[in-house]
Amino acid sequence: MITNTRKTYAIGDYTWIDENLDGLQDPDEAILAGVKVELYDKEGNKVAETTTNENGRYMFDELEAGDYQLKFTLTPEQAEKYKFTKQNAGENVGLDSDVDENGWTVMIQLNENNASLTKDYTDQTVKATEGIDSTWDAGVVLSRLPQTGGEEEPKPDGKLPNTGGGSTTTTKPGTKLPQTGDQSNPMLISLAGLAILSLAGTVIVTRRRKSE
Repeated sequence: MITNTRKTYAIGDYTWIDENLDGLQDPDEAILAGVKVELYDKEGNKVAETTTNENGRYMFDELEAGDYQLKFTLTPEQAEKYKFTKQNAGENVGLDSDVDENGWTVMIQLNENNASLTKDYTDQTVKATEGIDSTWDAGVVLSRLPQTGGEEEPKPDGKLPNTGGGSTTTTKPGTKLPQTGDQSNPMLISLAGLAILSLAGTVIVTRRRKSE
């Protein structure tokens, strides 16, 4: 009796948006569909290509035992907004992101010694006889994080900038700055001049009277 002894394997499975930047999948984080995933053998030959579906899932099924490597590539639109998150964060290999900044994983061994193989996977239909290694995921983060603070713009409250040489002066819009010693009041100058002239006239008259 001849039986089919051919063993096959599968690789998957997920791409997501790492919104809290921790490098780990969280239940409330969004999926990322449409990411291209390429499968290469250990000689660098492309074996297959697929894209993540509307649930962020991908899979390469019924593979022969061997060494493989994955390459994740964002679409042009995604690449303008995102970059790959940190690699191998935490200790749970099923929840971390496995790609470097260029989207490459390390070499993956698919054989009976692979401890991550499972037949209890339910997110996709697996045909491989030995199950799937579903721990190969890729997360992305925003390339440019939104500004959360920094230097505040000066407020229009009338405060003059402090240059470090002394205290600042506060003025209200429409209020004149106080007079300082270098500015003269024209009326005071006129009164002072008249007083001097009157005094001089008195002195002259007194002298004339004495001389007579």
